[in-house]
Amino acid sequence: MRLFIYPWDLQDEGIDKTLQAIRSWGFDSIAVAVNYHAAKLYLPHNPKRKVYFPEDGCFYLPLPGEGDALRSRNSLWAEQHPSFWDELREAADRCGMKVTAWTIGLHNSPLGRLHPEWAVHNAYGDPYYFSLCPNHVGVRSYQSALLRELAVHPAIDELFLESFQYMDFEHGYHHEMTGVPLSGYAKALLSLCFCEACMKAGSQLGIDMEGLRAGVAAEAEACTAGAEPDDHSSAAAREWLESQGWSDYLAMRQSAVTALVREAAEAVQGKPLIYFSGHPATGWLYGVDHAQLDPYVDCFESYHYAPGTTGALELAAAYAPLITPGKLRLVLRAVAPDVASPAELVERTRVLTKMVEDRWLVGFSLYNYGQVARSHWEHLTTLTQELQS
Repeated sequence: MRLFIYPWDLQDEGIDKTLQAIRSWGFDSIAVAVNYHAAKLYLPHNPKRKVYFPEDGCFYLPLPGEGDALRSRNSLWAEQHPSFWDELREAADRCGMKVTAWTIGLHNSPLGRLHPEWAVHNAYGDPYYFSLCPNHVGVRSYQSALLRELAVHPAIDELFLESFQYMDFEHGYHHEMTGVPLSGYAKALLSLCFCEACMKAGSQLGIDMEGLRAGVAAEAEACTAGAEPDDHSSAAAREWLESQGWSDYLAMRQSAVTALVREAAEAVQGKPLIYFSGHPATGWLYGVDHAQLDPYVDCFESYHYAPGTTGALELAAAYAPLITPGKLRLVLRAVAPDVASPAELVERTRVLTKMVEDRWLVGFSLYNYGQVARSHWEHLTTLTQELQS
């Protein structure tokens, strides 16, 4: 069982003390953010602060860098706590815990601003600075350089890849505003990338990229032109693209993500690689083909972000025909509204534990230590004692 955690929570609450408590709750691994995107975080049990703003796109594990691109993104926090990672490694070893480098990939607004040619561009030519395009060679080279350095760091046992895929139109950008209703269909069309790298890659495959871009732009425009908003789902966007003969474009996007992950696997040189993704049914929107990615990752970790216990087994069943058996984990978001009480957290953890016993999963993770009331975590002690008896 793995627990996601931010480095500032470990530092502020005491590395040794916090890891000992986490171990007593049944966790044998922590996923520590080595870089992160912009956020405003409420930290209910942090003794030094209650609201924290991470440094956008910066590294909390300082890297020497292959050139200025990596070095320039080291955080002020890392400079202020130069011994943190050495102390974490020593404390984790004392507790018998693995340290996973929780790594944010293509969700990086500062890099999108610095290199707008790296950013996803919609059918109208507008850049999405928060989302880098996996088809761009510069993006893939940057990510490989980052992962090479993380893989050889002595504090790290394995790597967890988040947002190593295309992103969608909505992603909680700062003061994100939309004044008209947008259906899942419209948002899916607005998520599609037509940056120069995608235009070139598609054209080389014989795809009429200009015609496709114009068609997507017109279709997205039509979604908000009528008196009544459309109510079609994102899946309908895939059906529309395929009906127009543009399946090769979706395959091209999958090839770009597969190349990104294949190069990531080469960069980490044998360190275990965990790939974070959603439900396979929505993979097409993000360029994710799980069967294509399977040879390059040691484990898939899929998010089960929903109330109740019924969806976990369905999610695992959806992955089963696509990936090698014994390579699936789930992530439970242990925060409200998904988990409303300590008792519910214990019950949902019990369900996931049973799925591991029944070999649907090889493990699972809970998110996120610093954002959940400490009383929730302490209730896991009861479950841990029950399982050990």
